[in-house]
Amino acid sequence: MKLLLVHKKSRYEQLVLDQKDEHVAELVAQADVSVAQLKRAHDAHGRSLEEVVSAFDDLGLEHDVLERSHVEGIEGYDLVVTVGGDGTVLDISHKLGSTPIVAINSDPATSVGYFCAGPSEDAHRLARAILSDELAPKGLSRFRVLVNDVVSTPPVLNDVLVCHENPAAVSSYILRVDDTLEQQRSSGVLSLIHI
Repeated sequence: MKLLLVHKKSRYEQLVLDQKDEHVAELVAQADVSVAQLKRAHDAHGRSLEEVVSAFDDLGLEHDVLERSHVEGIEGYDLVVTVGGDGTVLDISHKLGSTPIVAINSDPATSVGYFCAGPSEDAHRLARAILSDELAPKGLSRFRVLVNDVVSTPPVLNDVLVCHENPAAVSSYILRVDDTLEQQRSSGVLSLIHI
């Protein structure tokens, strides 16, 4: 079994380490309330990623590790494992075909993990459950948006927002559900999937 381990990049890593934002770095150094969670969440995520990699290594699972913005395709992998929160799952779900995914919440204190199977502390248990087929797959419906009968979105899990490219502008559109057409003007349409 070959796994692709996909992880998010923390806001601290983005702002302080990558963009070298001196203002944010200074606020972090001063323990300013506006950035109080940045470093703590970054450290928690780093520990979680290490725990998951260690669990896979201990069990001899072949895996590649990629930051989510570097994932272009998942061909050749039997399973995708995400380390982050729901944002990481939703992002990677756009790139999945029929490859299953297991999500691990890297920081339950600050990260929503509705789609996650558990926190990183459960990585060994989850990896063993994957190997023994104890972890039963759960099918989730995804949908796509068609504009003039042409698919215009990747498959999505939870919602689609259709609106004008300028958020202050009014959108004009015609909705068709089965054979019923309705012309509308509004700020846009948010479609949700209830799971």
